[in-house]
Amino acid sequence: MGVAVKCRLRPPQLVAGQKEIDLVVTDAGLSCLPTHALVIHPPVDPFAPPPTGERTWMNLPHSRDISIMPIHAAILAANCGRLPDRWPNSRPQPPPSQIVFEGGEIANGYRVPLVPFCLPYPTAFEPLARYMYNHHKGMLYHSLVRMYEPLSVNASNNHPRYYESDALDKDYSPKKRLFIAARECVSRHGGHLPWIHEQMQFVEGFWKNVVALAVADDDLWEILQLAWEALVLAMSWTRGARAKVARDDALRVLEAAHEGRQVVVESPRDKARRVVRTLGDYVARRMKDGRRR
Repeated sequence: MGVAVKCRLRPPQLVAGQKEIDLVVTDAGLSCLPTHALVIHPPVDPFAPPPTGERTWMNLPHSRDISIMPIHAAILAANCGRLPDRWPNSRPQPPPSQIVFEGGEIANGYRVPLVPFCLPYPTAFEPLARYMYNHHKGMLYHSLVRMYEPLSVNASNNHPRYYESDALDKDYSPKKRLFIAARECVSRHGGHLPWIHEQMQFVEGFWKNVVALAVADDDLWEILQLAWEALVLAMSWTRGARAKVARDDALRVLEAAHEGRQVVVESPRDKARRVVRTLGDYVARRMKDGRRR
């Protein structure tokens, strides 16, 4: 996306009702200044206790999830079918005084209006905003499905695994792309189910944001579907591999009891290595079986 990383916000203690914020553009190559700064927050829990002291953005019940993102209103208008009703007019203006950052750094900046921006899952908005700017499908896919090896690189021939052009993508069927993504996801998370589940929650939150903003983009929905299928497959493979490890452990105990000997206790490191080997073998067999079908 570039905009968020090319701008710096004045360290804010945003007071509820504050309408503007100062920002500095740190990249001279950014020719078009952001027009607004989104105050991204989740819906307020109606049952949460009221804040103590002065009401600020930082002590509201959802304050831990608040983030501020500079953005161009035209980008949102071009991609979203549902936006806040009251969208303030913007003409970036210099602030009335110099901006002093932490450490005493002084810089000239601009003042833009703040826009409260309620989203179901604020932490999943950054990849959506980046996609609105560049419409890069491969980058979005890798943001939704975290993989051990980046999706855009194939170690054997350095060709992209997910092409922007269907003509260039002929060497990789949808099923093969799905299996590769699931395998790399399993490798990235080391077969740790809670981590894969956390990634699935992130994708679900991304989907909720897309629905809330009424984003109608066929490529985005295609990538979202592929990402979810890859994560479901990765979860299924991981569960299957861990079930096999549990069965092998139970079989070892039964064999030891039948032979009247004690079970050899594995060290945590040895067991972790065995789990990784079993997981790799299990995933390889699933991919081989999938190619036969």
